[in-house]
Amino acid sequence: MDMCLQTFKRVLVLFAVMAIICGCEAIDTFLPSSETYRVNARVGSFPLDEISVISSGDKILPFFENSVADDPDITALALFLRDSRGEIVGWKTVYTLDAGKSDSAPTAPQRAAPNRNGEEFAIPVGSLDYKLPYFPLPQALPMGQYTLVFQVMRGSQVLQRSEKSFFYLADVNFSFDSIQVHQGGVAEISQQVPRGNVVMLEAKLDFDSRLDPYIVWYNEKRIISEGSFSEGAGNLLWKAPEQNGFISIRAEAFPVKDRKGLAGYSKDVSLLVSTKKADIHLLSEDNQNVLYWYVFEGDLQETKSRGLPERFLKHARNITPKWMPSNGTFGLAAGTNDIYTLPGVSLSNNGRFWQILSRFKPLNDGGIFSVQFGTQPAVTMNLIKDDKNLVLMLISPTEVVSQTLSLPKSDSFLTVEVNFSVQSNRLTANFDILEDSEEQKEPASEFIAVDAQFDNEFLITLGSQFKNDTASPGRPAQPAAFTAIWDEFALLH
Repeated sequence: MDMCLQTFKRVLVLFAVMAIICGCEAIDTFLPSSETYRVNARVGSFPLDEISVISSGDKILPFFENSVADDPDITALALFLRDSRGEIVGWKTVYTLDAGKSDSAPTAPQRAAPNRNGEEFAIPVGSLDYKLPYFPLPQALPMGQYTLVFQVMRGSQVLQRSEKSFFYLADVNFSFDSIQVHQGGVAEISQQVPRGNVVMLEAKLDFDSRLDPYIVWYNEKRIISEGSFSEGAGNLLWKAPEQNGFISIRAEAFPVKDRKGLAGYSKDVSLLVSTKKADIHLLSEDNQNVLYWYVFEGDLQETKSRGLPERFLKHARNITPKWMPSNGTFGLAAGTNDIYTLPGVSLSNNGRFWQILSRFKPLNDGGIFSVQFGTQPAVTMNLIKDDKNLVLMLISPTEVVSQTLSLPKSDSFLTVEVNFSVQSNRLTANFDILEDSEEQKEPASEFIAVDAQFDNEFLITLGSQFKNDTASPGRPAQPAAFTAIWDEFALLH
């Protein structure tokens, strides 16, 4: 008897709860949203699940993913917008079944006025399976994230309610064109990557300055990097695995950082990892004259002594290096605010000729690199970009001499050789722009020189801007900028 009484009480409680739910005006759904009816919307050729970024010229076309033609319960499909605060924006558009309506495509409605928030706008249709008229967005809808609410109706009852989020761009430009592959030392784009090599993947975005896109990088389905474009997330340094095979990398770009519920623009690239290794460097690994050799492929390590902290390049302000792509390759960006210092070099063997062999792309006027001999007072050798020229300057406390070469017209990386020596208190140097690093010609025969006293050590900096590193006397100070992208730098003796 007690068992029956307890069961009877539970049934009464269940009915009471159902009665309260059915009587609550805030609950407008007749059945729970179990996705019995799969409703979606298409923008162009993509459903909102795949791309939920909408521009002012796009049209939102609602549709049922499964046929509902034989379902007698459905009499209409209602759609409306909610903004980020949950407020209804614009018309509530109701596609109502009308048995007398032709099955031909109905006329699309005009865009709703902005002051019609929540009012119903009925569109009679002959079938909910047929291509429905596009959903009218409110006029002058502000840029932002919105929720498109779908209600499957039976008369005035809501059989099912579902939602899709999207970001509305209004008239703001935002597009994702492609992923470009950049390999260190390679002049052309190549999607065949040697095992263990580092490549730079660049998300080519075109967007309005009012946006700061958020980019998520995937290896297959695993997130490997993400961040805002302003923080450098548009470029990904990726190290190829040690196994051969095809690797798929995908990037998804969103207009804003808050991407919850959104599907951004996606692009992918397939990379072939192989054992094939091209000879892309200025020097061979068995060169016995190399003192320092830096190959800028994602780190600041000296290649012949990897892992030794004292051999690393050091940033003057100890910040994260900036890596930049260009013409199918990439490198380290240095300039007026991004100065990198090599370890000091002893001048104990006075009279020896030294050679600097480097590959870089000039960007802006200013110091490319500098060699400082001593500190009290300093004698410097500076390589500078000045308009359409490269200038090698020797500066002592008493004189300044220079040598000038015209830059090639091509917008590409340059291979530059500088030869210098210090003997009998005299700094002598010359330089040349090499046309082909594999067939290096003799450097320019002209040498320039200055007399001075020297300490027993010199220091090399990339991107340095010393007091007198401007080729034109009296030139006003230049704003902070990157002066070059570095692909390779070597010091030989």
